[in-house]
Amino acid sequence: MRDPREASATSRFDSLLFLLCDAHSGELLQIFGTGMDTGETSPCVLLFFDSKRFVFNAGEGLQRFCQENKIKLSKAWNGGIVDHVLLTRVCSETAGGLAGALLTLAGDVGLTLNIWGPSDLQCLITAMSTYLPNASFFYTHAFGKDGKLLPEHAKDPNIAVLLEDDLVKISAVLLVPFSDKQGEGSSKKFRPGDVAVVYVCELPEVRGKFDPVKAAALGLRPGRKYALLQSGTSVLSDDGTTEILPESVMEPSSPGPKVILVDCPTMFHIPSLLTANGLKGLYTSDGAASVACIVHMSPAIVVNDSKYQDWMRLFGSTEHILAGSGCSNSLSPILKSSAKILSKLNFACPYVFPVPGYGYESSKNQQILLQQQNNLSVTIAKNLLKFRLLPLSGLGMDGSSVPEAFDGKVHTEELIECVPEILPLTEKLKEFWKAYGSKDLVEEPWFDKGADSRSLSSSSLTKEIPDTLKAIGRKEVELIFLGTGSSQPSTYRNVSAIYVHLFANGGMLLDCGEGTYGQLLRRYRVFRTDSVVAGLRLIWISHIHADHHGGLSRILSVRRQLLSKSGNVEPLLVVGPKLLKRVLEAYDMVEDLGVEFLDCSQTTLEASDIAAGGQPKGFVSSIVSGSQEGRSGLMQWVQRGYHLRNGLDEAGRSKLQDTLQALGLSSLVSVPVIHCPHAFGVVLEAQNKADTSKAGWKLAYSGDTRPCKAFIEASYGATVFIHEATFEDGMSEEAVSKMHSSTHEAIQAGALARAYRTILTHFSQRYSKVPVFDDSYNDRTCVAFDLMSIDLVDLPLLPSLIPVLKLLFKDDQAEEQAVPEAVAQ
Repeated sequence: MRDPREASATSRFDSLLFLLCDAHSGELLQIFGTGMDTGETSPCVLLFFDSKRFVFNAGEGLQRFCQENKIKLSKAWNGGIVDHVLLTRVCSETAGGLAGALLTLAGDVGLTLNIWGPSDLQCLITAMSTYLPNASFFYTHAFGKDGKLLPEHAKDPNIAVLLEDDLVKISAVLLVPFSDKQGEGSSKKFRPGDVAVVYVCELPEVRGKFDPVKAAALGLRPGRKYALLQSGTSVLSDDGTTEILPESVMEPSSPGPKVILVDCPTMFHIPSLLTANGLKGLYTSDGAASVACIVHMSPAIVVNDSKYQDWMRLFGSTEHILAGSGCSNSLSPILKSSAKILSKLNFACPYVFPVPGYGYESSKNQQILLQQQNNLSVTIAKNLLKFRLLPLSGLGMDGSSVPEAFDGKVHTEELIECVPEILPLTEKLKEFWKAYGSKDLVEEPWFDKGADSRSLSSSSLTKEIPDTLKAIGRKEVELIFLGTGSSQPSTYRNVSAIYVHLFANGGMLLDCGEGTYGQLLRRYRVFRTDSVVAGLRLIWISHIHADHHGGLSRILSVRRQLLSKSGNVEPLLVVGPKLLKRVLEAYDMVEDLGVEFLDCSQTTLEASDIAAGGQPKGFVSSIVSGSQEGRSGLMQWVQRGYHLRNGLDEAGRSKLQDTLQALGLSSLVSVPVIHCPHAFGVVLEAQNKADTSKAGWKLAYSGDTRPCKAFIEASYGATVFIHEATFEDGMSEEAVSKMHSSTHEAIQAGALARAYRTILTHFSQRYSKVPVFDDSYNDRTCVAFDLMSIDLVDLPLLPSLIPVLKLLFKDDQAEEQAVPEAVAQ
């Protein structure tokens, strides 16, 4: 069992929670679980009223969950509907999705957002301000620092009333960790992420019902006076002789419902919770419920503690909803649309798509079940479970919206029924793949080119398998595409991230968009993901746009916490554009990330020349096609050595060489590309274990770019060439204006680089399921999908997937042409 001090780090919260107000059903609490299948992020809670809404936490996956459920943040949050975001802790676990949400909302006119959080909230905002285009529409309010309430909220030192109006009163109680081993408690200076908060939400008093019989008996006829009495105003009887008080004709008022949101992230926060004087007024001695519902965001290791359960009993018959990590044993995926697609892809080719939909496996060690007692009313959170708050007559649970369990077999059977011709094609594909594994690597095994299903364009390029592939065996290097979409997470595709799995040598990430950690959990499940994250040796980031680094702080935080139990946290090397350093330094003030940074400019060929004693020669990277014009004439991206005006980072370059050696790589070269200032592609070369005098496999990844001559030259002879293909060929103007590449341009770049295999990725959200297949594709090209896993040994077979994919998605391409274009960064 893990050290309880690490519960906040390794706990994987199970749900995204929404407190909603429905005009037809009254105020209610509803569970919307973004992390119920993986638990990679903290719960998010929304308190809804007709005119105002409050959001508690915004962990990673918030945008993608909203996409899945057709909730448009830009509209649902517009016009002042959402006024406040409140964080239970200031860290990547609770706020990992905040930057992405703010980027989505930044263009909304008239939106004003207030962000609240314990401790020093400004550290988080400083980290995000580097890449947020408009920070003027939101305001921050820190209501606790170093575990103490700030003076403006110090009327009661035990509880702070943050907000109060005619809709709701929201109060906060701070929780700080206490360690006997450290011999220090609340007097310790805490990092922002150490301080947690319990939120108490109190709805106003509910007026009793008007009794018309009593009114008539007091001499009143139906009319305007009835309304005045119901509003609390006294009136005279119809004969004008008697004053009638509201309480004479109204049933007694009832206290408004109260809801508590508890985030007690570690065992060391429990003493602070048990001694919180600000909560004692809500305890009951007669067993009656003084609080309608308590949502426990605390992980199961905390909730399962006997002292924590004794605290729960102090609230009498209150309903307890357990939404924290390990409390739910639900295997149903939250991203059902993506899981459905993945189930079909797994059916078509399990070798490349090994995950048969989400939620098929569960670690029993992760399921720490609560020891329920007879006098404790407990409900395990389920997706879309409701708890009705008003009207009081309907107070309680409502499971009418809980979806049925996901069954991937149903979707594959549906596929076979709707597209019966898919069955023989997939069987043939599996036969080829199986036979390939038992043969020597001599030539590529192809489908019968005369078959209708095999209609790829011919190529004059050689079909001979390169020596670099013959020199490696299976399970030496594998590419896992964790995110293949652009701009923002969508229903079917997460944003950019590629995991290069080098097995015994560890692994590295190429870009790390929001939700990368969750995608790793979906691919590897809980404990294998722990091994993957702990074994990371390098993360390379292409540029400063959030869809390429928004998940970085979460990955770094989880890695540090996994390693800290052994007391030996080796800093992880992050190579990225220089502005990323400021982001990481700001996040490191929030929570310890355990990171060392190296500017991409230190890893260019120019930097190597300078290190070898040469002089800066300047660097010109131009668009390949002369017919394509940039924003002002033919685009040329000129970078001359000013990146290194402060000299070489000898320590960082030395750290990189040691890291590459450990990974079994001989070189990493960053190449300035054509997208935004300080945007790079990367070329990796491996050591040849069989013959050190020969080159090993070579991987090129473009990041975001227009077709770039320098990148093509640096990638020459690549074993695998991964290039962005944001737009289809008919959208060349959009590609130029947004500094991206079209499908044809990406495939042409791979051909010019004489790459053995070209894999297309970073598709516009316009193509939510699959990009447009056209004549641009050749027999060396393949399309990337989320959670696609490619062992380099299998590269020769990769293009054989194209006919299957065309058939699998034949009905989707025309449909997706009508999808509005997302703003690509």
